[in-house]
Amino acid sequence: MASVSPNPPNGSLRVVAENLDRYREKRDFGLTPEPPPMLAGAYGGPPRFVIQRHDARALHFDLRLEFEGALASWAVPKGLPLREDVKRLAVRTEPHPLEYLTFAAEIPSGQYGAGLMTIWDHGTYEPILVGGDEWKVHLRGNVLDGEYHLVKTAGRGGRDEWLVFRSKKGPPGTPDPGDAYRALRPMLAEEQPVDSPRLDDPAYAVEIKWDGFRGLAYISGGGTELRSREGNDLTARFKEVSDLRRYVLCAECILDGEIVSLDAEGRADFGRLQSGTGDIRYAVFDLLYVDGEWLTERPWEERAARLEAVLSPVVGSPILRSDWTSGNGRALFQAVSERGVEGVVVKRRSAPYLPGQRSGDWIKVKARQVVEVIVGGFLPGEGARRGTFGALLVGIADEGGLIYAGRVGGGFADRDLAALAKDLAATQTESSPFVEAPDERGARWVTPEIRGTVRFTEWTRDRRLRNPVWLGRASAVTLGAPRARELVLADGPRNIKLTNLDKVFWPRLGITKGDLIDHYLRVAEVLVPHLAGRPLIMKRFPNGIDGEFFFQHNLPDTAPEWLHRRTLSRSDKPDAEPVVYGLVDDPLALAWMANLGCIDLNPWQSLADAPDVPTSLVIDLDPPDGTPFPRVVEVAQATRRVLGSVGLRGYPKTSGSRGLHIYVPVVASLPNDVVQAAAVAIATQVARELPTIATVERMKANRGGRIYVDPLQNGHGKSLASVYSVRPVPAASVSTPLDWDEVDATLDPKVLTIAEIARRIAEHGDLFRPVLDAPQDLAQVVGALT
Repeated sequence: MASVSPNPPNGSLRVVAENLDRYREKRDFGLTPEPPPMLAGAYGGPPRFVIQRHDARALHFDLRLEFEGALASWAVPKGLPLREDVKRLAVRTEPHPLEYLTFAAEIPSGQYGAGLMTIWDHGTYEPILVGGDEWKVHLRGNVLDGEYHLVKTAGRGGRDEWLVFRSKKGPPGTPDPGDAYRALRPMLAEEQPVDSPRLDDPAYAVEIKWDGFRGLAYISGGGTELRSREGNDLTARFKEVSDLRRYVLCAECILDGEIVSLDAEGRADFGRLQSGTGDIRYAVFDLLYVDGEWLTERPWEERAARLEAVLSPVVGSPILRSDWTSGNGRALFQAVSERGVEGVVVKRRSAPYLPGQRSGDWIKVKARQVVEVIVGGFLPGEGARRGTFGALLVGIADEGGLIYAGRVGGGFADRDLAALAKDLAATQTESSPFVEAPDERGARWVTPEIRGTVRFTEWTRDRRLRNPVWLGRASAVTLGAPRARELVLADGPRNIKLTNLDKVFWPRLGITKGDLIDHYLRVAEVLVPHLAGRPLIMKRFPNGIDGEFFFQHNLPDTAPEWLHRRTLSRSDKPDAEPVVYGLVDDPLALAWMANLGCIDLNPWQSLADAPDVPTSLVIDLDPPDGTPFPRVVEVAQATRRVLGSVGLRGYPKTSGSRGLHIYVPVVASLPNDVVQAAAVAIATQVARELPTIATVERMKANRGGRIYVDPLQNGHGKSLASVYSVRPVPAASVSTPLDWDEVDATLDPKVLTIAEIARRIAEHGDLFRPVLDAPQDLAQVVGALT
């Protein structure tokens, strides 16, 4: 074993000086802040080490070990491994002077090694074997405590290459956080009104609420991985923020933040993000793990301080630190409201991070809402807008028609004004399309064909939009612009012809059959898994929602040969001839069904291979006409409580019409009658809790205006409109999966339309995925229910 001489005798000073000649030759000490070699002073302790993070032409970490009066140095591109069984490249470089033990600074551009150098770890080491072609040292630093081996290899291209790894002989390294990261789900915030007293409470911090994709980032020597709130991999989708390693001053970390696209004024614009335009950044607001240490149980203010220390100050970083304030959050809220930002998030400074939970420790206070509107008229423009229009007169589609919601006069780019003005002129009509024509002097009316998205602060008492801003036309994926009347879709040798694509299916909204097919192709990735393997009852609207419809069980003779099918008995006519049911197992089959005029999709609650064994217990909340939706919400929350009392979790979705559906995924082991008996017991208990607004009475005449808690959708061949189904109602609303925290008095199913569903899927993924992936053992609780 070689000895270590941190302070060589005077006769060895010449050797030390010669060892540092290459260091001197590469540097102009008049231009670089790096230290020139000086004679070392007395030092009697154990040998020292430093590991510097060097953001030079290529990011790397420099390991430097005090040895014979200088620092033996290696550049490690991916950093020293924190755990065993990982071997990494290390390139031996020239010795550095002892003064480098404390060096941290920016090396100027044009100088050797230009870039930011910071100290990642430092301490002392125990020399086990040093010198020659193999080194073994036990590092004892602030981050590392373990035995490391450096072994010289053959080298390539003239480089002095080594391998560095952590030995199993010393203390164990930290566990790999990768699997824990991929199972991690972000902490969520509760919503409170704008008068929340916590805005100015010094015990809370107030941050900007960003309008983008929530994303957890795992940054390590292997690169960057981004995952959505639901755990979906976003790395390839957002290439602008898919390599964050050089922007954090650590070896590995897990961050929580929002992927955003900034406009010219620095505001997050979700529309730009969806289209992949604008200045795409990662707005980070929490640090969950760093260099072997989990921080989720630490207070928010400690995590915030650690986050500040982790982020690199390098110019041009795609990481944007989300600023915060404390004690004057109302002023921040007012400022973001005036700038059109989404709102703020209020966080208790002493709170831990609760993965996957929605907690009152975090509160979101929204400064704006978004709604889809339909243009029914406009006011002529004046001044700079002469020749275009001054404001749009917009409405919300309701079952009774188009309900006036107010004027929208702001948010239009010049190109929007010109394009909209042209379309308004082409669709002018003599009469108002609104159920009640608004009293707007000088109003010009148009046919309600133009749909758009509007941001606003709140609804007024007379149901008008307050401070509305036009965000753009409602997004829709189209098959062609302009769309052909017919189109052939192909998938390998399989193909279908889509016909009458311009036929209007929703006359008040101008939504066509082609738009319907567009929707289903757009959501196919999340919808098809909920349909696959299930018999489908076709409900056909060949002439749109105002025409006659009919149910069809048997596949028509024109069905393509490649379409999957099963022969089964009907639930309503068990003695009749068996029926050949179609199965929607891929997007092409889905498009074929929609082309038949199947507006909504009605799969069985069981798979075709086990038709009498349901995969979900379903409760259907069916309110009578005119029921205020908050009452439906009250019954839904009561259903949630009853399910929770026996250890079951339900997943809510809008019916797409007046009600809500609650699905309880169950292990497919119990027959229909047992599952239905359990559903009856649950529904009965809900009705007992809310006897004045809920009932299990099947006869409408006996319900007394109460909401029917229907448990009878669990038998052979029973079906409901699938999740993501468009419904044949005037608003063209969609049966939309919900987070339970959305099921409150503000929920309005009519705004969950074709345009909005794309945004929700992009932001949240498939909220109904647990219905497929998380079956519960109903057999264990049947006794308690029945």
